[in-house]
Amino acid sequence: NNDKYSFQNINGAYTGRVLYEGKKDLIAFESTEVTINNILHLKGNATWQGDDYQGHVVTEPFIMRDLLKSLDNDALKSYDKVIKNLVFDSSFKGNSNSLDLNNLNFKFGNSTLSGQIKFSSFTPLKIYNNIKIDKIDIAEFYNLNGYHFLIEGLTQKGSLTVTNKTINGEQHTHIEKITVKGYDARFLVD
Repeated sequence: NNDKYSFQNINGAYTGRVLYEGKKDLIAFESTEVTINNILHLKGNATWQGDDYQGHVVTEPFIMRDLLKSLDNDALKSYDKVIKNLVFDSSFKGNSNSLDLNNLNFKFGNSTLSGQIKFSSFTPLKIYNNIKIDKIDIAEFYNLNGYHFLIEGLTQKGSLTVTNKTINGEQHTHIEKITVKGYDARFLVD
C-alpha cells in the first residue's frame, strides 16, 4: 500500500535568489530560506552544474516528532519519541553518483555528531566516514526501563561497501567512557 508513504499536508515557503544560465547548464540557489509546515526552517545555498552540485545548508532547531505529525502520515505518527533540538549543518558536494558531507554538525537531543561522511559511489554503495559523537544517552532514544547507558567521546572511522550480494567494511571505533546508571548491584553483596 503506497498510501502509507504519501504525505498529505505539506505547506512550505521559499525565499531566495535563483540564477539559471542555460548555456552553462547552471542553476544556483543563493540566500535561500525554506520553511516546511512552519516547523522545519533551513537556510543555505547550492549550485548545480550538469551532474555536479555543492553548497551548504543549516537548519534551525526543530522537534522531529512535530514535523512528522504535521505531514499527516499514519506510518510516521507512530514515531512517539520526542527528539528535541535537532539541528543539521553541513557543506555538501557531489554528483549523480556521489555525495560528500563535509564539516558535518548534526545535533540531536543532547548529543552532537561531527565529522565527514562520504558516499563515493551510490552503485555499488561505498561509504567512508570519520565521525565523532560527543556524548549520547541511549535511553534518550529507546526505553531502557529506567536504565541509562551513557557513551562519551565516541569516534568512528572506516568504510563500508554494499552490493546486491555482499556487505564489506571496516570500522575503527573508540569510546572514551561508558557509564551505566540505574542498575541495582546490591544483590551481588551479602
